Amino acid sequence: MHYNYFIWLRNKVTLQHNSRLGILYSEGNYGIVRDYEIAVKWFQLAAHQNNPVAISRLAYCLYDGDGITQNKDEAARLWHSLSQPTTDNPNGNPAGQYGLGLVLTDKDYTGYNPKKGIKELHKAAKQRDHIAQYQLGEICHNGNDVSVNNKKADPDEMWPIA
Repeated sequence: MHYNYFIWLRNKVTLQHNSRLGILYSEGNYGIVRDYEIAVKWFQLAAHQNNPVAISRLAYCLYDGDGITQNKDEAARLWHSLSQPTTDNPNGNPAGQYGLGLVLTDKDYTGYNPKKGIKELHKAAKQRDHIAQYQLGEICHNGNDVSVNNKKADPDEMWPIA
């Protein structure tokens, strides 16, 4: 589909659609050529309207430098804002907690803090975020920032209800 069609569509749709258009461009689905720069614009538009999916996706783009200058500090700030409890989500947003855990356990990040990062991953994992559960298993299995503990790395031991 042509980009001008989506410009027209932007004025006709909700913020949820803005986020979905960003996802289409970031993943290159349904005949749309992957273009992170266009995806970032859609994510920014929806993020300014406090769409949590768009905020998290924008943070991933900032973290990886896809379609925008890499800025792990800004990615961490966005994920931190999502991770906080709200009246709508008293446990915090698991996508924000996972993202914050990801960046805090990244040794190349200036705010590297593996203990705090693992704590954030645990928060997301307790909310059944399967990617956070997997990441914690990898950390325990490989001994990244913790001592190797294959019993804790076993998903049946760590997350018996997952």
